[in-house]
Amino acid sequence: MLSLDSLEKRGEAMADVQNPKAQKILHSKAFAHVATMRPDGSPQSSPMWFVWDGAYLKFTHATNRQK
Repeated sequence: MLSLDSLEKRGEAMADVQNPKAQKILHSKAFAHVATMRPDGSPQSSPMWFVWDGAYLKFTHATNRQK
């Protein structure tokens, strides 16, 4: 697993998580939606709880649900 610091050093971070708007979202008690593709190519979107620890975005998940 790569930390945000290692991604930023490699120039691969996807967003500026230090931005005040991003920080407000990352520290909120909201759902995130993780979207993946099913084997047939159709999208599967799953609402999930998340927590931001300052380096990693951690999601809850259940093994009995599609992701």
